[in-house]
Amino acid sequence: MPEATGQYAVINAADDIAFFRQVADALVQACEMHRIDAIQRAKDRPFIFHTNCSQHQAQALKSALAAQDVPAAVVPMEYFTELGAARPLHNANCLAEYFEVEPLTGETLKIPWQDVAMIGYGRVEHRERKVKGGSGSPDGMDSAAGLAGAALGTYVGPNPAALAGMGVPRRIRPKLDISSKERVGVHDCLDIFVGYLEDDEFAGHFRVLADSFYYDYLGESIQPTSKANFRLFVGDIVHYVPGVLRTEKTRQFLDGRPPGKPIKGFPLFDEYNRWSVATSRVTGREA
Repeated sequence: MPEATGQYAVINAADDIAFFRQVADALVQACEMHRIDAIQRAKDRPFIFHTNCSQHQAQALKSALAAQDVPAAVVPMEYFTELGAARPLHNANCLAEYFEVEPLTGETLKIPWQDVAMIGYGRVEHRERKVKGGSGSPDGMDSAAGLAGAALGTYVGPNPAALAGMGVPRRIRPKLDISSKERVGVHDCLDIFVGYLEDDEFAGHFRVLADSFYYDYLGESIQPTSKANFRLFVGDIVHYVPGVLRTEKTRQFLDGRPPGKPIKGFPLFDEYNRWSVATSRVTGREA
């Protein structure tokens, strides 16, 4: 854990995000935050209410939250771990000796099971942009290259602007259609965190989406649906690393409990995982 900084954070003490208005009221009262900013922060940061506070300010915010019946805890900033950028993972192999992963960068990594530090499950809601001739990218962000490729795929031929310069009449110039539509997708997602560096960042952060992962390693055990195969995959990780740190949503998933409402977006999923690490250090147990 990094050295103490004397700075504190105020975090949610419950796995519940249903009280953002009360959180906003407390931020206005204790932190003198403008109400519009407080409402936006409470919506965007429902697990980590405020960071880098003095101990006095953190305790004042906790008291204001208690008056609004919002459970909160004050924790040192060093309780947080940087997650690092998520690397999309579409292929992996759970072997007895190690966890073999093949990220999109092309190399094959053989990770000892004891280096798998934490897993975080979530059902994540993500807005995906569907472009004519292309597809959205559910790995955490829309792909600019994908959008460009989709536009090029809609029409192949002379550039309409170039034709205009050549004097071709407008009525016979082809149209380059790059219109797009947005849809909301919900993905079963597992983030896998590997090892720790000296500054307490995870050494690796991989993201698996149930519906875009190859389950070939399951062999004869493979099931007809990605949902069933995803559950087997998560079960295999827990089998090889029984003591792996698990978030509350991961425990709910493994126990077969209803998952509840989806998490709105991958940035909020990242916050939930950071919050889970801090919470585990407060309680002294698994996340």
